[in-house]
Amino acid sequence: MALGVTQAAKRMYPAWDCVFHSRHFTLLENAPGLHRVVEFAPASDDERFEFTYAHKTPYSLNRQMAMQIGLDLPDYAIELPRIPEAHWLVRELCGQVTLVIQTDSSGWTSNKDWPNNYWQALVESLPSEWAVLEVGRESVFQEQPKHAGFHSFSGKTSLLEYVALIQNADAFVGTPSGGMHVAHAYRRPSVIVIGGYEAAHYPYPLSRQLGTEVSCAPCWLREPCPYQKKCLHQITPKQVYEALILQMNNPTE
Repeated sequence: MALGVTQAAKRMYPAWDCVFHSRHFTLLENAPGLHRVVEFAPASDDERFEFTYAHKTPYSLNRQMAMQIGLDLPDYAIELPRIPEAHWLVRELCGQVTLVIQTDSSGWTSNKDWPNNYWQALVESLPSEWAVLEVGRESVFQEQPKHAGFHSFSGKTSLLEYVALIQNADAFVGTPSGGMHVAHAYRRPSVIVIGGYEAAHYPYPLSRQLGTEVSCAPCWLREPCPYQKKCLHQITPKQVYEALILQMNNPTE
């Protein structure tokens, strides 16, 4: 998200030179719009700008970031360099629809996690001829879904391999996580299960974002949800499947 805000600001102000600090140097060292990329190191309090969430806001996190530094940006396109073939884990799926799913969220809070049994039902409802590739830190499945094309790469990829899987996919499904932003960067049609933790208003034209209008949303709550995450339980596997088919056939851009 911070990369998209920075690149959008650079497009508005071409003379602006930005030194971008990141934990993901290998991915971003050749990204457009950055004067220089350096390895992230914690800054002292007097050198650091601390981003804070605005509770109950209709704005996405990247819009909030831009607003906090006084910018009204026209777009939030993320530009990433194409990952070379040396980092591709999958090469022999020509002609086969490839869907990448990220079943775990960012780890920031469990209130972004779609129920595991819903993921199971979604995968098992997908066309059997599809390749369904799971990515992320760890798989949510206790037993492998009954789908001939399912394969889990969760916890088994480098950063570049993870990004390459999304880059080369036909579509992406996930919760608010890094995968959502990578799919946006490579213009992959996507469905994002947001629920009520945050507002379903990311400025990502190829993304269908499924939010839930419950009275407590958006909550931005990191502690365990006192309502058993009803916002996420209300988004069914059937809804996600239908949104995915619609998005693949009719991208929203």
